[in-house]
Amino acid sequence: MQIIMAGGFAGTEKEKTVVLIGNILNSMGKKVAVLITEHLENEKENSVVADSGVFVRKMISSCVPCSFLFDLMAEIEDINEQDTFDHIIVELPFNSMPGEIREGLGNMKNMDMSFSPIIHIFDVINLESDIDLIPRVVSNQIRESEILLMDADAAAPEKLAALREIIGTMSPQARIFEHKIGSKGHELSDFVDMVILKGI
Repeated sequence: MQIIMAGGFAGTEKEKTVVLIGNILNSMGKKVAVLITEHLENEKENSVVADSGVFVRKMISSCVPCSFLFDLMAEIEDINEQDTFDHIIVELPFNSMPGEIREGLGNMKNMDMSFSPIIHIFDVINLESDIDLIPRVVSNQIRESEILLMDADAAAPEKLAALREIIGTMSPQARIFEHKIGSKGHELSDFVDMVILKGI
């Protein structure tokens, strides 16, 4: 069972992307569960519906980061008892520290699990392109992430260039993956195949 952790600023972009990743894995014949932690009821217009083969659970947790880890462990144990999944995708709260969460999950007993690289999903529309205006909890999560995922269709080239510069300052060791629809760039399915399944 592979755990895929995806952080980012609270909003529809993060939730939409984790559900899309689940749908893509499901279309490849994988059994997938998705844990949504920051569902926004008032932003249904841009939401994405999970395919029928994807198990989705909205996780209710304390906003305290240490409590979230214990709640997440309980959720994973419960999901593991219900069925055998190839992947569990966890939408991380924007104020969580993914490195600490991965370490904590790695200490779970009687669990055969592996981890994909930690993903941070950029909300390229709403995220400030001035490094000084990005909230500290978000910038801390960016620094702990290994893959930075951006929807290149959602913002102008100038905004994307500014965000690349910010990433280079905040997290120079992280890999940037920009996805877009069409033949001019990688699509999200390419990201799933290359990074999550093949570990390239």
